[in-house]
Amino acid sequence: MNLIIVADRGGLKAFKTSKERDEKSIELLEQFVIEEMLGDFSDKMSDVAGNFPIDGTAGKEHAASEKMTIKMEHEKRAVKALIKDIGAVLKKHQPTVWDFAASSDINGAILDHLEASFKGHLRHNLKKDLMKTHQSELVSHFEHA
Repeated sequence: MNLIIVADRGGLKAFKTSKERDEKSIELLEQFVIEEMLGDFSDKMSDVAGNFPIDGTAGKEHAASEKMTIKMEHEKRAVKALIKDIGAVLKKHQPTVWDFAASSDINGAILDHLEASFKGHLRHNLKKDLMKTHQSELVSHFEHA
């Protein structure tokens, strides 16, 4: 069995690919959504806790002292969840080879923390976000890799 796994911070999709009579077919096997990454980050952090007045604005403007580190921690947790979910998919389906795509900002972090046995079967790695690509077009991205 061959797999294609595409991921972004919000989740992943795993597809089974096969070749039958000169035609390649693709079928969605599993999809994971990371619930905490849904929605806009600013909506989740909308309270004023941690905001401090900016000098010279008479207290009318505030700066968030920790918002960036909170956002980075939030994204770090999402990547950890992706690593766990990808590992579970690969363990469950045990593909002969698999292809992977995720944007360059999370691609390396995911692959660096996967088990070596999984990485040994990785055929193509694309630093692209293909989560919204129609499944019928996915195979062609990896054929030209």
